[in-house]
Formats: sequence, C-alpha cells, structure tokens
Amino acid sequence: MSSPYISVELRRLVIDRADSLCEYCLFPGTDGLMFQVDHIISVKHGGSTTADNLCYACIFCNLQKGSDLGSIN
Repeated sequence: MSSPYISVELRRLVIDRADSLCEYCLFPGTDGLMFQVDHIISVKHGGSTTADNLCYACIFCNLQKGSDLGSIN
C-alpha cells in the first residue's frame, strides 16, 4: 500500500499543473486556503501517492467525495 504522505515538491507540481484551480469544479484557489491535494483513488482503495493520482481540490469537492472513488458532482 502507498504512503498517504505527499511531499512539498509533489504538492507544488499538482498545484502548478492545476493552475491553482480546483480540478473538480474549477473554482480558483488564489491563496491556497480551503484547498487540498487530494488522492483521486484513495490509499485505502489501492491508490498511489503519485502525480497521476493526485489532484488539487477545493474543500467542498473533496469533502463531498470523501474517501470514495467518485463525487456527487
């Protein structure tokens, strides 16, 4: 199982790739507040802590998704 720890470098890569927008709803995250780097497929479901399984998400989208595989959006 992959470690859920996300390094500072990997976080920066995900945020830059997303252009500081929530990758679910495209809400702008100008100062990083209320935004999280999210596992698309959670670690508990076998997801890895790699750039291709991480996204930048606002807290609203991330909380709706929780640790499941999809969102209600």
